[in-house]
Amino acid sequence: MTFASSQKQESDCAAERRWENEGGNPGQLQRLPCDDQKEDATTGPAQAAFKALRYKIDRNMHLIQFHEIMRDAEVAYAINRIVRRYLLSAKDTTKALMACGVPRAAYVAQIASALK
Repeated sequence: MTFASSQKQESDCAAERRWENEGGNPGQLQRLPCDDQKEDATTGPAQAAFKALRYKIDRNMHLIQFHEIMRDAEVAYAINRIVRRYLLSAKDTTKALMACGVPRAAYVAQIASALK
């Protein structure tokens, strides 16, 4: 439902209420779009399915991020001895990792520099 259609439905409902308050007969009215609750992603069973899908997507994204962080930590741990032996700064480590094609090289370099 678009913003414009929701505004129109609200104005139709408001007009119906105003007509009833002024003494109109509700039985004479035609059914308005606001009376027909169409099922979309925000109501009914569709909402539950949407929430389940959203949860699954969020969970997968968190797993991907977790695996990336674990990979970064493993690479940083593996290069830690070299970084310490040659007293490499985070900037130098980042350059070397980028030359080797390591993804997320800056994060790995920061982790490697922080390890003692």
